[in-house]
Amino acid sequence: MPQLHPTLQKYIAQFQLWQRRIKESGEERTIEVDEVIARVALFYEKIRGIVDWREEHLLRKTAIERILKRRILFATTKDIAEPLLLELVRGGHFPNRQIPVSQIETVQHIIDTYVSLLEESSVPPGKIADVQSWLFSIAASEIEEILDPPIKERVLIEYVTEAMRERLSIAGKMKEQPNEEEIQLQLYIAAHRALFKFDDSIITYHLLQRLYSHWGRLSPEEISSIASRILKLRDFISQALLHPLSEKFYQLTERYDTPYLLIGDIFFDPNQIIQEIEQNPAVLEQKIRNSYNDRLFKLRARLRRAAFYSVISIFLTKVLVASAIELPFEKFFIGYINFVALGLGISIPSFLMAFLVLTTRSSSEENLQRTILEVTKAAYAAEDQPQYQIVLTEPKRGFLHAIIRAFYYLTFVITFGGIIWGLRMLSFNPVSIAIFLMFISLVAFAGMKIRQRSKELIVREERPSILWTTFELFFLPIIDAGKWLSSKLVRYNILVVIFNFLIEAPFQVFIDLLEQWRLFIKEKEEEIH
Repeated sequence: MPQLHPTLQKYIAQFQLWQRRIKESGEERTIEVDEVIARVALFYEKIRGIVDWREEHLLRKTAIERILKRRILFATTKDIAEPLLLELVRGGHFPNRQIPVSQIETVQHIIDTYVSLLEESSVPPGKIADVQSWLFSIAASEIEEILDPPIKERVLIEYVTEAMRERLSIAGKMKEQPNEEEIQLQLYIAAHRALFKFDDSIITYHLLQRLYSHWGRLSPEEISSIASRILKLRDFISQALLHPLSEKFYQLTERYDTPYLLIGDIFFDPNQIIQEIEQNPAVLEQKIRNSYNDRLFKLRARLRRAAFYSVISIFLTKVLVASAIELPFEKFFIGYINFVALGLGISIPSFLMAFLVLTTRSSSEENLQRTILEVTKAAYAAEDQPQYQIVLTEPKRGFLHAIIRAFYYLTFVITFGGIIWGLRMLSFNPVSIAIFLMFISLVAFAGMKIRQRSKELIVREERPSILWTTFELFFLPIIDAGKWLSSKLVRYNILVVIFNFLIEAPFQVFIDLLEQWRLFIKEKEEEIH
C-alpha cells in the first residue's frame, strides 16, 4: 500500500493542529457596519481599484497600509484601530460581521508596537521617512494575517522549503559559497515569491517572526533594543531579499511550484479525508485533475480582470498626463495641438497591454499529464523522488561577457532610437516622446509580469519560437527600462496622490459622519417603540 512522504505527513499534521486552534477560538461579538454606507464605500474602492490597479492577492494588504498611513498622518496613533477596521469592512476587504470586536485591541497593540519602534529608534532625519514607510508596510502585513490567518499558505511555504531542501543539490563553486543557513533562508524566500507572489513587506514580516519567535508579544525592553538597531535589522533583511543567489533559488522554485500548489490544495484542506487519498492513488489523480482545472479557471479569470483593470488604469493615467502636460505644452510652445499624436500616445500603450495579456497561453493537456506525474511522485514516499539542482557560477567578467553587454546596449539604442525616429515622423514633440517612452516602458514591464503569472501551472516551459526570441531581444530594453521606472516612480502616481489626499481623506470623513448619523437615527427610532 502506498504511503505519503514523511515530510508531507508532518506538515499535514501541523496544518490540522493550526485548524483546530482556530476553531477553538469560539464565537463572540463582531464588528458590524451599516450596509447602505458599506455599498457607498465599496463603490469608491472599485473606482480606486481601476486607478491604482494592484494584483488581487495584494489588494487587501495595500488597502490596510494606505488607510493606516493616512489615519496616522491626519490623527494621533492612539485609538485608530477601530476606525481602521470599520473602514476595511465598509470597503469590502473583510466581510461584515466577521471580525471579532476583540481584534480591535489586538490591532491597536500592533500599531503601537511599530510606532514605538519608530519613535524609540535613533534614525537620522534623512532616513526617517523610508524607515517609517518600511515599518508601516510590515505592520499592514501583520494586521492582515491577524485578521485572516493564512494557515494553508504558511504551512505550504514551510513544507516546500523543507521538501525542496531534501531534494536539492548544490553544484559548482563561488568565492563566497553559501552555507546551510543561507540555502534554507533563500529557499524560504523563494517559496514566498514563487508560490504566492508575496511582496517584500509580507516576506519581511515572516522573516522577523523567524528571527523573533514571539514577535507579536515583544516587551517594552525588547522594543527598545530592536529600535536601537533598526537600521541594521533592515539592512540584514534587505541583504537576504537581494542575495546574489536569490534569483537562482526563485527560478528553481518557480519551475517546480505547480505540483506543490496542487499538493497544498489537496492535502492542506480541512474537508479532505487524507486516508482515502493515501490508500488509493486513483482518488489522488482525480483530485489533482479537479484542483488543476479549478486553478486554471481562476487563473484565466484573473488574467481577464488584470487585462481590464490595467488597460483602464493606463488609459486614465495617460489621459490625465496628456491634459496636464502635453496639451499645455503644445498650445503654448508649439502653437497648435497634434490630435493624431495625442490619440496615438493614449491608445498605443493601452493596446500593447491588452495584446500582452490576452495572447498568453496558460495550459495544455500534455501539461496536465506531466503535473499528475509530478504531484504523485512528490506526494508518495517513492524511491524516484524529484531531484533539483542549482549550479553556482562566478559572475561573468571576461571578454565574451563584455561583447554580450555591448550587444545589449546596441539593441537598447536600436530599439529606443527606432521608436523615437518613428514618433518624430508622426510629428510628436520632445515632451510627448519622453512621456510616450515612459508609458510604453511601464506597460511592457507590467504586461510581461502578467504574462509570467499566466505560466503558474506550466510544469515544463515550451521552447519559444525564433520569431518570439527575436522580438524579445529588441523588446528586452523596453522591459528593463520599465522595471527601473516602476521601482522609481511607483510613489509618484499622480492619480494615486490625488485620491489619497484630495479625495479619499474628505470622503472617509463624510462616510464616518454619515454612519454616525444613521446610527443616531436608528437609536431614535428604537426609542419610539
